[in-house]
Amino acid sequence: MTNNPSQPITKPLSGRVLKYHSNLFTVEVQGSGRHIKPPTHYQCTLKGLLKKQETSVITGDYVLLDNLDPINRTARIIDVKPRQNQLPRPKIANVDQVIIVHPFREPNFDYEQLNRFLTHAALAEVNTMICMSKSDLGDETDPEGIRQEKQAIIALYETGLQIPVIFTSIHDATSLMALKEKIKGKISVLAGLSGAGKSSLLNRLNPDLKIKVQDVSEKIGRGTHTTRHVELIPLAGNILIADTPGFSNLKFDNTLPQDIEAAFPEFALYRSQCAFSNCLHLDETDCGVLKAITIDPASIHPLRYTSYQAIMAEALQYKAEHQSSSQKNEYGQKTLHAKGKETKQITRLKSKAREGSRRTLKQDLDAWVDEEDMNAKEDLDT
Repeated sequence: MTNNPSQPITKPLSGRVLKYHSNLFTVEVQGSGRHIKPPTHYQCTLKGLLKKQETSVITGDYVLLDNLDPINRTARIIDVKPRQNQLPRPKIANVDQVIIVHPFREPNFDYEQLNRFLTHAALAEVNTMICMSKSDLGDETDPEGIRQEKQAIIALYETGLQIPVIFTSIHDATSLMALKEKIKGKISVLAGLSGAGKSSLLNRLNPDLKIKVQDVSEKIGRGTHTTRHVELIPLAGNILIADTPGFSNLKFDNTLPQDIEAAFPEFALYRSQCAFSNCLHLDETDCGVLKAITIDPASIHPLRYTSYQAIMAEALQYKAEHQSSSQKNEYGQKTLHAKGKETKQITRLKSKAREGSRRTLKQDLDAWVDEEDMNAKEDLDT
């Protein structure tokens, strides 16, 4: 008996989320079979139970699908596989490398912003490459100055921190071919400032994409957000590359200080010389990093250390606010007055730790049963 291609495919299949937009997930299925020709893209909803469990599904996730309709290209996500890695900003999972696209000109090169993107990538423990876009722009009256500036960038990041640097221009086919070699056979994500040229690079790598681009504003000196969501785009050469919304400024207002300290690899040589194991290299006594900077200012690049201080200030503020908030929710004591008995002090639980009343629990249970019935009916209808 042969399968009817108009009937839904009941066997669950694996896929990868390429995009999330308007409450629908675009999932690429690399399945095999009579009615599924790889790759096939399905518009998917999330199973009701996953919604109830507040399961996070983001671009790059590997998922399991059921209720596949090969005619209408619809399906339902029923499970999310464990992630190899995850970037919080831009929010994407299971990537091989982050390509930080940073403009060499328009606006001028900004060490502070690049260091912030590098720190985010280091926190996610993802391989990183720096793509200096718009490298053809510069002061034509001072070619030697431009050459020296580019060499200084290579010396700091590629030689000093072992982070590959590539200079590109959408008007230079050779530089674009060099970039394509770096991303061949990999899952890469482009990240960077608004107006850095991410979408323009993708349009040159694949002119059929026709991604909207916009010039840098002369008034504010940066670009506006033309990319609205994170999307993995397949390119020739077994390439998956994500275009992502740009940022005007990355903050570290949800990261702990010790994580920031660990994200700066140049401290590795000097950590063992610090008197305190939790040293943050700011103003501590007998700090190995501060001693190294005093003896040899070139040991830690001044622009990197300045960025570290600014980022650490944000992390310390987050820690202080987090501790203050936690103290407000600490357990306290309340007095229990029992009729005919002496009063006594009992522990006051945090609101989240208190068990709901029987009436509240029954109401929640009834609502849950009603929602399950509704989901069951929807499943039968589909």
